[in-house]
Amino acid sequence: MVRMNPRPSVVEFGKFLGSFAQKKQYSTVVSLCNQMDLLGVTHNVYSLNILINCLCRSKHVHFAVSVLGKMFKLGIQPNAITFNALTNGFCNEGKIKDAVELFNMMVQRGYEPNVISYNTIINGLFKSGNRNMAVQVFKKMEQNGGKPNVVTYNTIIDNLCKNRLVNDAMEFLSEMLDRGIQPDVVTYNSIVHGFCNLGQLNEATRLFKEMVGKDDMPDTVTFNILVDGLCKEGMVSEARCVFDIMPEKGVEPDVITYNALTNGLCNEGKIKDALELFNLMVQRGHEPGVINYNTLINGLCKTGNTSMAIHVFKKMEQHACKPDVVTTVQS
Repeated sequence: MVRMNPRPSVVEFGKFLGSFAQKKQYSTVVSLCNQMDLLGVTHNVYSLNILINCLCRSKHVHFAVSVLGKMFKLGIQPNAITFNALTNGFCNEGKIKDAVELFNMMVQRGYEPNVISYNTIINGLFKSGNRNMAVQVFKKMEQNGGKPNVVTYNTIIDNLCKNRLVNDAMEFLSEMLDRGIQPDVVTYNSIVHGFCNLGQLNEATRLFKEMVGKDDMPDTVTFNILVDGLCKEGMVSEARCVFDIMPEKGVEPDVITYNALTNGLCNEGKIKDALELFNLMVQRGHEPGVINYNTLINGLCKTGNTSMAIHVFKKMEQHACKPDVVTTVQS
């Protein structure tokens, strides 16, 4: 491209940069931007935004900040995309203080944060343990005329549930509905998971039933959460019922579903049922992974079926599934 005659324009370079960035070839993007500088091709906000985003995604946010400085020197006005990429970069590197400072600088300089800007900083604050500040930013968003979307609420609800604050999460769900923002499967999965983690299976099941019948809900993740939660509470029969209705809802169980139910059956000493389920998984075309084998081997060993456990272990090797340290200890 460097040898092309006439020399490519910044627009043409931008197309190449965008293509390489989509393929996650971040080092190629950096190299191409350097070539642009050597050729004297003037950057625009599009090309520098791509460079900043690639540097942030490759964990070089400090270099990305220097590109922002370059933009100001060249008289190129950054936009929300520029700041969003940098904010996300800081958050991903755990530099939440820098992310907040950048966000505030963005506002002070008259740049209008968009919903992605707010979503990014709210998520970063939650992830770094600054729950109260995250909620404050959400309120500030509304005060400044920003309109939260389903991603905003999902971010808050998911993080509250992970902090075992499911009742607070339910208040945000209620607020969503009042505002006419339709929850999606991600919203419900977070809350179902939250209730399961608290051992509140009645609430989890109630919410699950609410999901049934909605378009595109529930999905495999929903079923996996509920099956696992029921099994952990010793409600294996109920978990089996949930598993059995999956095909009716057009949802295919995956290896995670099978593993959760297999583990539940093993914990109840129902080894025959666990073996039948394992074989059903294979018959339906699912390739067991090391975790599936470990679960079954562990259940067999705990119930004194050592010879069968060794048989499964050998079968595991025959199917080119490499045992790990857990398998070895159990065997």
